[in-house]
Amino acid sequence: ALDLRLLAIAADADGGNTGASRLLALSGRISRRDVGTQLWQIERAVDQKDMIAALSAYDTTLRVQSAVAPLLYLRLANALTDLEVRAAFVPLARKDPPWLDSFFAYSIQQQIEPAALAGTAIAMGRLPGRAAFRTVEQQLIGLLAEKGLTIEARQFFLTIKGADRRELTNAT
Repeated sequence: ALDLRLLAIAADADGGNTGASRLLALSGRISRRDVGTQLWQIERAVDQKDMIAALSAYDTTLRVQSAVAPLLYLRLANALTDLEVRAAFVPLARKDPPWLDSFFAYSIQQQIEPAALAGTAIAMGRLPGRAAFRTVEQQLIGLLAEKGLTIEARQFFLTIKGADRRELTNAT
């Protein structure tokens, strides 16, 4: 995979975008674990404004390369401020990829775009039912409140399974 990636880089440098794309795709099929290939696939898809391909490459990379997760989480959380990116991300997120809870947890811990995170969860309908998301829900509500994002906190709260609207009035 490394040799193919290097050939793709050389082809790209020579202006052979079609050849570079083919070599890059072949490299990605041979080894999903080559982080350089995965990151390049993300960049090319973003440059081409192909959100579906970019998010697919994010998903693949995050499934096999946990070492780059913080970098990708940061970029993804920031990208979710764009409503087009968010709309493309929601179907992937609804499938509950194995990294989704850690993405939310990391983004909340780092306080990266809490309104975009809440907007994404709202667009999903609700966060997945896995136990890890119960903590994420509590932390996101807390962060939204801390940042004064009360409208987003209320809207997000109402997506939580079992949420009682009366709790909102009791808390104010």
